[in-house]
Amino acid sequence: MKRIKHFAFAALMLCGIGLFTACTTEDNPVPSDPSESAVDPELTLNRELLLSSIEKDTKAMADMMAPEPLNATSQAYAELLALIQRDRNFITNMQTVLTALAERKVSLNPVLAGSELAQMGYVAYITVDNGDFGFRVIFDGKGSSRIVTADQMEFIFPANIAGIGNTLFKVIIGTSQDSYQTVADANIKGIQHLACVTRLPRSLTMTLRGLINNQELTLSESVINLQLPESEQSAFVDLKASSFTLTGRQNAYLNAGDGCALDFSLNMDGTDMTLGYGYSRNEASVIGCVAQMVLPQQSSFITQMSKNAFSTADLKAVGISMVDDLLLTGTVTNGEAFARHL
Repeated sequence: MKRIKHFAFAALMLCGIGLFTACTTEDNPVPSDPSESAVDPELTLNRELLLSSIEKDTKAMADMMAPEPLNATSQAYAELLALIQRDRNFITNMQTVLTALAERKVSLNPVLAGSELAQMGYVAYITVDNGDFGFRVIFDGKGSSRIVTADQMEFIFPANIAGIGNTLFKVIIGTSQDSYQTVADANIKGIQHLACVTRLPRSLTMTLRGLINNQELTLSESVINLQLPESEQSAFVDLKASSFTLTGRQNAYLNAGDGCALDFSLNMDGTDMTLGYGYSRNEASVIGCVAQMVLPQQSSFITQMSKNAFSTADLKAVGISMVDDLLLTGTVTNGEAFARHL
């Protein structure tokens, strides 16, 4: 989640840069060489109207911004990560629990003759369901934790959050039953031609709850959706594919009836990458932006999830909308011409 917020923040920054370095309107194109022609009075009027609209929408955005719910959510997740990092036995304890769960749930199955797995050269397979390993991690806030099996994935921890105070929080992670199937070598020493079939959920949910006034209240709800290309000729998806789509939404609350939401989308199509970001309050859109970028080379889904593509991507175009009233688009190539008209 932290990585996703970095993606969203990067998109907003990119849109802001594009707005002030290269912006045009469809009704008012920027001349290719303004030094050779007089300034059109209508162009000046349109510019004044544009700046007036920007000023009005900026004020409306400031009035509609309510960062407290998002700040509280961010602080809670940051504290959870800090507790995990301070716990020296967390990784060891987690491995112990997951290994015990895997031993109970993973079974060895023979490959049917003529099946797709048989055509791949496998003679047997094991299945791993990433959504079928339930556990509960309980942090004491003093540098240690205990992990037990549970019906779902939960993290319970104490934290002192601005606007809420010092109390207990719970993060619940859930996965959808609707899923993809992936296949790879099991890589178990001494066993050959063994496949590992993994269920990859199409949706992941994260819920943050807090114990407030002796009541467990929901403070944040997040969902991440994954779309991978599928083939009618195969029951398995290819994680090496360079085309995929990630979409997500995070709703955050502090007071009943007053909440805000972050939306994001990441679409990869070969070397073309489109990143969208939006912020709304009480279902009313406040600001949104879209950045189109180009990667120097095609990268697989796994590569994109493990590396920061933004360090090498070239910004192609940006668009930003403000309170559903003003839409600005631009590229980084006309910035000098636009600047001479301000």
